[in-house]
Amino acid sequence: MLTPNLVKRIINETAGVFLIEEFRETSDSDALIGIIGTALDNQDFPIRWEVRIEASYPYRTRNQTSIHFFNKELIDYPHIMEKGSLCMQPAVYEKPEDQFALDLENLKIWVKTYYLEKKLDEHYEYLIKAINPINGVYYAYYFSDPEEDLEDEDFGTVLYAEIMSGKRGEICIENYIMQRLVSRKHTKKKEIRSVISSAYLGLKNRKGLYCLLKEAPSVHGKFLVSSFEELSRYFNQRQKNWIHEFIQENRGYLNSPFPLFSGYRTPDKKLHWEVILIFPEYLPIEVSRLKIDTTNIWNTEFKKGNIIWAETNNISYDHFFGRGALPQVITEKSILIMGIGAIGSVVAETLARCGAKKITLHDIDVKRPGNICRSTYQFITGFNFKTDELQLRLNSISPHIECHILDPVDMEGGIKKAASENDYRNFKTILDSYDIVFDCTTDNLLMHLIEKSNTSAFVINLSITNHAQDLICALSPNISETVRTIYKFLNRDSSSDLFNPTGCWNPTFKASYNDISTLTQYALKHIIKMLNNQTPKNSFYITEINEELSINRV
Repeated sequence: MLTPNLVKRIINETAGVFLIEEFRETSDSDALIGIIGTALDNQDFPIRWEVRIEASYPYRTRNQTSIHFFNKELIDYPHIMEKGSLCMQPAVYEKPEDQFALDLENLKIWVKTYYLEKKLDEHYEYLIKAINPINGVYYAYYFSDPEEDLEDEDFGTVLYAEIMSGKRGEICIENYIMQRLVSRKHTKKKEIRSVISSAYLGLKNRKGLYCLLKEAPSVHGKFLVSSFEELSRYFNQRQKNWIHEFIQENRGYLNSPFPLFSGYRTPDKKLHWEVILIFPEYLPIEVSRLKIDTTNIWNTEFKKGNIIWAETNNISYDHFFGRGALPQVITEKSILIMGIGAIGSVVAETLARCGAKKITLHDIDVKRPGNICRSTYQFITGFNFKTDELQLRLNSISPHIECHILDPVDMEGGIKKAASENDYRNFKTILDSYDIVFDCTTDNLLMHLIEKSNTSAFVINLSITNHAQDLICALSPNISETVRTIYKFLNRDSSSDLFNPTGCWNPTFKASYNDISTLTQYALKHIIKMLNNQTPKNSFYITEINEELSINRV
């Protein structure tokens, strides 16, 4: 723990930093407080900093740093928060004296970079706002890019839908997603959809309103305005009139609260939305009559009062998958996954989490409790068709995936005709409508039929040996021969120590979710490289040798 004497010694040893007021413990011994100055080369006069070092220093508490440097006079500079505190995210040392020395060096870097050299960050930071619960509830709104750009200073109706609620600590968060904008700027209404999947566009909607502002409603370029008086100048008169008109038209149907989406363009011309919560019992806008000479003019204006901002999040594709997505040559493809059990469900969920936009599922089985231990299904939904449950799961993962279920009647009809009459036309037509087909069924007959169909789709056959000793990946066009050759070479015992379920069900291989998902994920990593043309497209098998997974190309 730091002491006043230790703090003083470190400050005296740091060039460009000096002590103005000795550090002392607060009355509750919860922190050390003092005042320091920084004076670097070419600096006309020193900067005075009030410093508070928490007792928990150097550890973070509630994800907040435990040292604070304050100077309210610097609020116009980058990384100075509303109360004048400097926002820093330094590396963390275990010893408080090492951490304090580093924090002083970082303070000097900030002074040199932002105060003396007056540099600005290249990346844009969204405006800062206070988010507080209203009657014990937080409100959060999610938005994506519109299908087409909006006109300047546009306005109209927002259609939005409620999604599952959550919690922040012990406080409930109600979550909503923007679905459509209906522009009212011109006489003819114009509907513009958000770029999200049909699963979210189809949710039951509510009404709010939106206005695209001429500039960001900010103070010091980084804080959202806090009062309607400050906000007023950012709305033109037509937008103010529209807000009043919307409220009057929908007063009996509006939820409490309802959102006013206030949009602005960031420096890179991207559209960003902030949401003002409006309560029908307290409307922040009114019409008043002004008399100019002998003429009465009706004027719409905001009332005095504080703004209640909601939380907003940009879920546009590039933001949602900004931390990691597959290459576009894969995510834009139409993908069919046949057999969504242990392997297929892992493949489907991985592709969804990695940004795949078009996935179709095929399986005729019902999910049972015994399936859950090694697949991505859940017990809480009980008996359910695998396709229905996995579709719901993929939609709940990504708002950008169009997940469909292949009509089992069409598929089974195509398979039956191919198997009984050697007529592959219907079967081939189904497969040809996809770019990539993952066959995870371990159905040898289906494997042969797919191969004989000569489909134009790129087919990937995945299977696992008993106890997940190996994973085999065979690629079209020579799938059957490849699978036979690899299984023969591996020479695994495939007839003993199988799991025999109750009833007249076929035995199945034993393997844990960990074993199956590890092999499948490792295989997918290699498959993705092949689809992205980083490595040649070759069939392969994965086996564990000396506790290391090894890819063996065929």
